[in-house]
Amino acid sequence: MAKLDLVIDGDIFKIDIFKLSRSAKIKTKVQEETEDGGIYREMIGTMLDIPSISFGIVKDLDEYTRLFDKLIEPVPSHVITLPINDKYNTFIGYVDGVADEVDTVLTDKTRFKSLVCSFVSTVPILKAEDF
Repeated sequence: MAKLDLVIDGDIFKIDIFKLSRSAKIKTKVQEETEDGGIYREMIGTMLDIPSISFGIVKDLDEYTRLFDKLIEPVPSHVITLPINDKYNTFIGYVDGVADEVDTVLTDKTRFKSLVCSFVSTVPILKAEDF
């Protein structure tokens, strides 16, 4: 994956992204069958979800903790900027889940690994009215 920064609400996280999957949903406001048997659709737009993003090994424990704390904030949504196709894509969404596992227990800290999370968009990245 690209070595680009992850940005959440303007906070920059210098952390490697190991794996990223995305899913686009085309949302409809109205979908009905017409009298002639066709389908009428009134479109809202396209939502971009990130069903899974896995982060690489993070040696900087403070940076790891800062990212983890940001991901678990109990807020309705975040402005998320991700490196996709060697450029940045920004969308508004919420964190749907976060998981990691203990790697090493140190004298004064615990090191975690295998950090994964998922994002669900709350606002279309493409609006039907623009087409």
